[in-house]
Parts: sequence; C-alpha cells; structure tokens
Amino acid sequence: MESLEISARTVNEAVEQALARLGKTRDEVDISVLAEGSRGILGIGHEDARILVSVRQERERAPTPAQVAEVAKEVLEEILAGMGYADTTVELMPPATVRAGEPPAVVLDITGDDLGALIGRRGETLSSIQFLVNLIVGRRLRHWSRIVVDVEGYRGRREETLRGLAQRMADRVRAT
Repeated sequence: MESLEISARTVNEAVEQALARLGKTRDEVDISVLAEGSRGILGIGHEDARILVSVRQERERAPTPAQVAEVAKEVLEEILAGMGYADTTVELMPPATVRAGEPPAVVLDITGDDLGALIGRRGETLSSIQFLVNLIVGRRLRHWSRIVVDVEGYRGRREETLRGLAQRMADRVRAT
C-alpha cells in the first residue's frame, strides 16, 4: 500500500500537499492525524501538524456526517467513563466550519459538574482528548473527519480572551 507522511502548518495544508503529491482525491485515501500541531502564541512555540496518508486499495464509501457524529459521541463517552466522568453529558452541537473550503466539523460539547480537570492548563487536556477522539473515530470508520470536543463552551471563551489580548497588544504597538 502506498503511503506518505507529511508535515505542514495545519492538518488541512498537510492533506492538500499529500493529495497533490499522490495525485489522489480525498475519497481515495485514508488520513491519520499523527499530530495536530499548534499555532503557539504570536508564532512562538509553533508546531507543525503531521499526517499519514495511505492510498485505499478498494473503493470505500465515506460515512455520513450522522454516522461520524454517532461514533464520535460513543467514543467520547467511552473515554470520559474511563476517566471517571461517567456522570457527564455529551451533546452534539451544530456543525462548525473551521476554515473556508473545509467540510464542517462535528462538534461535541461536554456538560456536567466540576469539569476543570477535563480542560487542563490552557486547554491541553481538552486538546489531547480531542486528538484521541479524532484518531479513534478515524480508525473505526476508516475515514478522516474533523471532530471538535469542547467543555461547556470553553473554546469559544478562550478564543475571545486571546482575541482581546491580541487586540490590546496591537493597540499598544500602535500607541508606541
């Protein structure tokens, strides 16, 4: 089986590079995300995303978004139960478009009591859980789908905080 490991700034860029090098479409390959990478803060601490792309031997049908959502919810609930968070609720949220030109992501939101440990320091634990869910679902369905895991809207609040910080820094730079 022909396969290729690619590193790029984002998972999407890595997928595009791999597809171009292999001369295949997204439906003709299996994509495994090895590392999602990180943007760092203001470019410091940037890590590239890494993926493994394998050409499919036989033509497989891509799962429907509903199938992806069902399997993703099941996987997340299994992970949470294994971590001792069996009393949490996992809700399917409206799909989110992460970037233009990308298929919408399946969004799962975890609700419950005392979930700070699931978020971790600056969202590190949450990102790790999301990575595991993406990896397991990709293996089970033999198809890569973008799945976003959130805890009671943490990602949106964190994004707003970072936008505010960036705006304040830009204002300070303009002033000086």
